[in-house]
Amino acid sequence: GTHVSGHAVLAQAMGQLGPILVFILVAAAIFLAVDWPQAFDTVIVHYLVAAIVFRIVIAVHAMAYTAGSLTLLNRKRLELARALATRPKLLLLDEIAGGLTEHEAKQLVDELRRIKSQGVTMIWIEHVVHALLSIADRLFVINFGQQLAEGEPRAVMADAQVRRVYMGMEA
Repeated sequence: GTHVSGHAVLAQAMGQLGPILVFILVAAAIFLAVDWPQAFDTVIVHYLVAAIVFRIVIAVHAMAYTAGSLTLLNRKRLELARALATRPKLLLLDEIAGGLTEHEAKQLVDELRRIKSQGVTMIWIEHVVHALLSIADRLFVINFGQQLAEGEPRAVMADAQVRRVYMGMEA
């Protein structure tokens, strides 16, 4: 018979088990924050987490199997998945679109839109205005701790004081 402990056989086995291992490691990182008895009563949360984990697994198939080796977008998705595993009613986001390319920011906004559609309220602090505007129902603009404007996003962005302070534009 043929000796099966060679490197080619091991590499083939790891090629088949790699995605499963990635899923297990990423899922473990996410579910560390879960209150297990309460977590299983909400199918929607598990669906959202699984969907995000699935995207991460696909993305890291050919990469090292640590969270640190993920792209910036996938690290942000991982953090979102960990937060969602706690079944929040309110999700606080701080500069989550920062550092992303235009294409990545759109993908992230799509993820946030799906989360929002499940009834999760978001407070999102962001300087990537186009990402924020594509999902926000209401804006509060603050400058040095003082509220400049509040309301529907397009109206707030048209506000003369907001345009001057945040965009350096005169109305």
